[in-house]
Amino acid sequence: MLLRFTVIGLVVLNVFLWGWAAIQPEPVAVPEAKDVAQVMQISGVPAIRLAREADLTSPGGLQASRQCYTLGPIESRSAMRAVQDELERSVVQLSWHETTAVVEQGYWVYLEPFSSRAQAAEAVQQLVDRGISDYYVMPNGPNANAVSVGLYEQRVQAETRKSEIEGLGLGWPVRMEMQRKDESRYWLDFEVRGDAPLEIDQLVADGSQARQLEVPCAENEASFPPT
Repeated sequence: MLLRFTVIGLVVLNVFLWGWAAIQPEPVAVPEAKDVAQVMQISGVPAIRLAREADLTSPGGLQASRQCYTLGPIESRSAMRAVQDELERSVVQLSWHETTAVVEQGYWVYLEPFSSRAQAAEAVQQLVDRGISDYYVMPNGPNANAVSVGLYEQRVQAETRKSEIEGLGLGWPVRMEMQRKDESRYWLDFEVRGDAPLEIDQLVADGSQARQLEVPCAENEASFPPT
């Protein structure tokens, strides 16, 4: 009796499973996807693209291809103005910024500061007696009462003068010192309009140290120095 019920139960179960399978829809064949974007398109989910994958030159890209530069250093404001006038014809944005440069002014030859003005005057008289006419007594500052005997652009000229004064045999310490000062330098920042060529060599004066450097683009309003 138990065996009969077991056989009947298995038959009923098989009939149920066959009927359930018969009413299920056939599976849809999904083509093989080569990347994540293709899988998302197949499944109906909008594809996501990274910023670096976007076409920057197309209307739908993040932004059109941009090229931004800074040009400098330019030694004077008037020279910067002249270059600015030329750049305005072919750039999108134009602004400027100012930096400070330490400029060498030459080599100073001098006698060390004396303890009093009277001692400096006595040293000057001895220089004059030996044929030295190019001198100047410093009136104040950290080198007050020093006696200047020349300022030279070239080091070799300054060394020659130093040796000449030392050769007089007056016994005073003679110094040679590089002179420096701070000067303003100007830079023009601009964005190129499309593929417009820029003849930078024609914009700056001969002998200028100005150079064009590519920099990250920024959304800045154009600003110019007062005339």
